[in-house]
Amino acid sequence: MNLEQQIVEALLNDAQLAFTKTSSSKKLWGGTCPDCKKKEVFISLEKPYQLKCNRLDNCGYQQSTRERYSHLLENLSEKYPVTESDPNATAKAYMSMVRGFPLIKTESWFEQGVVILPNGRYAPTVRFLLWDGFWWDRLINKDDVRDNVRNGGKPRKAMFKKDINYTGKHWTPPGQIIEKGDHVYVVEGIFHAIALYLSGYKVVAAFSCSNLPREFITAHKEQNITWCLAYDAGNGGENYSLKYLKEINGMKEAARICLPHSENMDWDDLYRAGMLDDKYLEDSKWRGRLLAAETYREKAFILYCWRPYHHTLITFKRQTYAVSVSTSDLTKALEGDAIDYATHKNLFELNSKVDLVLNCEVNSLHSEVDKFTKEIKYIFNAKTESNRNGQIIEFSASSIADKNSFSLSLLGKISYREFTGSAGDFKLLKQRWSKTSHKTIETIPFIGYDETARAYVFPQAGYKDGKCVKVNDHGYLDFKDFGIKTTLQNVKFIHSEHFDVNILPDFIKIFDMNGMAALAYWTATLFTRQIKERHKSFPFLEVTGDPEAGKSTLMNFLWKLFGRDNYEGVDLLTTSSSSEGRMLSQLSNLPLVALESDRETDLKAKGGRPSKQVDWDSFKKIYDLDGVLMSRGVKTNDNQVNESIFRGALVITQNASVQASQAIMTRINHLHCTTAHKKIENRPIADRLKVMPVEELAGYLHMVLCKEPEWLQVFFAAFENHRYTLTKTTSIKSQRIIDNHAQHMAAAEALKVVFPNLTKETLQQVCKHLVLRAQERERRLKADHPLVQQFWEAYHYINDQKMTLIDEDRNETEVDDEKLNHSINPKHIAVNLNEFIEHARLRGQGFFDIEDLKKVLTTSRHYPFVDQKPVNSRKTKGNKRCFVFLKPVTD
Repeated sequence: MNLEQQIVEALLNDAQLAFTKTSSSKKLWGGTCPDCKKKEVFISLEKPYQLKCNRLDNCGYQQSTRERYSHLLENLSEKYPVTESDPNATAKAYMSMVRGFPLIKTESWFEQGVVILPNGRYAPTVRFLLWDGFWWDRLINKDDVRDNVRNGGKPRKAMFKKDINYTGKHWTPPGQIIEKGDHVYVVEGIFHAIALYLSGYKVVAAFSCSNLPREFITAHKEQNITWCLAYDAGNGGENYSLKYLKEINGMKEAARICLPHSENMDWDDLYRAGMLDDKYLEDSKWRGRLLAAETYREKAFILYCWRPYHHTLITFKRQTYAVSVSTSDLTKALEGDAIDYATHKNLFELNSKVDLVLNCEVNSLHSEVDKFTKEIKYIFNAKTESNRNGQIIEFSASSIADKNSFSLSLLGKISYREFTGSAGDFKLLKQRWSKTSHKTIETIPFIGYDETARAYVFPQAGYKDGKCVKVNDHGYLDFKDFGIKTTLQNVKFIHSEHFDVNILPDFIKIFDMNGMAALAYWTATLFTRQIKERHKSFPFLEVTGDPEAGKSTLMNFLWKLFGRDNYEGVDLLTTSSSSEGRMLSQLSNLPLVALESDRETDLKAKGGRPSKQVDWDSFKKIYDLDGVLMSRGVKTNDNQVNESIFRGALVITQNASVQASQAIMTRINHLHCTTAHKKIENRPIADRLKVMPVEELAGYLHMVLCKEPEWLQVFFAAFENHRYTLTKTTSIKSQRIIDNHAQHMAAAEALKVVFPNLTKETLQQVCKHLVLRAQERERRLKADHPLVQQFWEAYHYINDQKMTLIDEDRNETEVDDEKLNHSINPKHIAVNLNEFIEHARLRGQGFFDIEDLKKVLTTSRHYPFVDQKPVNSRKTKGNKRCFVFLKPVTD
């Protein structure tokens, strides 16, 4: 099956497009437009290279199938490997399938080459021979492009042979002959040149917009050649086109600027889309004339010659003008002649009027809709004479409702910039914005994974299906079918794509099995949502530690792996309930670390009352899928509410273990760091890991998210195996403990996807360690809560006293004098908590908080809880409200 057939198959199976019919002209019609959502997308079946929306004026969506189905063009070296009989097989597949060039015309122009990447891997290339033994290489495989990063720069798709100097030099298609009077198109790249040449035009490739092929031009001087500067659209190509236009004219040669209509479509894109023809190139030359206009009046005249108008808006040197043409007077002055660019400039200026209406240039980029509130914002780029690249500004709907609102809003964003045109001018401006702004971007108020888009969203980059996408110049992530960005600005993540997996042995030496278990869980947090969708829950992690055990160092190191520097976590004790809810909803598929919530009682500072404690039982709901943090009413006439969902994973790090109900304790996987594994000879390694810059570690997140499919596959398969193992462990009875630790062990096994150097022995040690932690959690659940134990110790100290009774015969008998037990039933203990607290304080047993006691006493196991009710007190002969417990059976 050739590429065209594969693309057609992909089109027919594309659920988003959902084409409804095939026409007799061999086209697919009725596809759903990703932008306007109308059933107006069509594409040729003979040349299935470009998707288009039929609503050209109202939408204008276009997308190449080469971009949409890029997976069909990946790993060509595996699909089409070189053979002894065909050493250029991979390069030929790339040129014909990816670039769309017919091999019958181009096969002899290139050969297959190879380069050595920075990681030492050999990568196949398409190689074009140049001069004096030099060549130009284009990497074929996308993975090779990703890995071709040198000296900390950006990934490079192409490169020259070392030490080349191409200033003034060029490449042309072999066999091309330049004749007198030709139009020769000067383009940047070799592929651009091939595209134009195959479309029937003479070309020369300059390799870069900063280079002019002076040798080629000099060799063809005085032959009446018109040199068409067809560099790429954008600031670089346009600026150099203007520079070289003057230089070529100074050489007494004819020159024109020829601009593509979009920065998003190069000449070879246009070739594959079937758009390279005389009409397109003539329009491109008109665009070049507009670029080269020296005054706003000249620009208005050029535009009229190209596309006549009565009233329009133009921009010139980052100013906006309204142009009105008296067409009847101009027609009379022309005396029946058609307007001519070469001779009628003065007549046009006499019969037209140009007014400044906006002292800047404002271009529409896209609109943004909030994921939850559905509020729309409009995003623009405003250019001024002092800021040629412009600045991104946003407007609300009311800000662009009319010219006065727009002008006032603009003044509030850029100093002294205002709109002075008429209502009609502003209407024309809005119409222009609506035609050029087709993309609607969704915004989310958190960082991390968006479950609707199935994509990860960070301030600098995003990930979907294992593919990384950088934030574009407009500030959002363009995932082809949709755009998305985060509006959360105060949480900083550093993006990197480089991580050395050889750090693992040193990590194990310093942090041992607790460190590996923590790393496994930490990595799994990146897939919390995917796990909860399958398993409906995901455990919390608690990390405690002895003094100097390295707990804080470990947490700081783990955060650096995700690109967050100088950060450990959130102090829940210093936040209000509303702030706590917002913090918990800031991150998705990322850890939320709660710090040191176990502070000791400060009797002196608190007047005898304990410090505030975190109510861990309130976190029970966020263990499950879509656990609601808080709900807020929405300003509507119905009962609609906006619910904040916890999308992350909770990590608790403190010195002492969490004290909470059994329901919470079963939801927590616990690690306790000690100094037992620390060795003096490892101190230099520990020091080095501690001060490693975040830039050297942040690539871990990139590496993991690029392996999302593989990680999830290993995790879910391993989970079933480890759950079976834990179920067979007789000392563990709690199904929740089994499930939670099976997830944790599966996460440890999935580390082998990220670390090829993770040994089987180390993995077994980690899993064995987690089994021990599961057994320890089970043992702790069988014991009473520490606060319950403290309560009963204090109770017996106060209650269990003897009293001497003397009868009428003066015989002495010692009997129990239970000061706190009100029960008349000898099998029960009934304690009034207020009375208990008062006695405990007077007898030096510390201060007990009554609310804390109420939460945990119902879990009492040694003295089973019976009820909380009024009892007939044996001491006061009246009703007393008590907590009632069953006395343990003694032999």
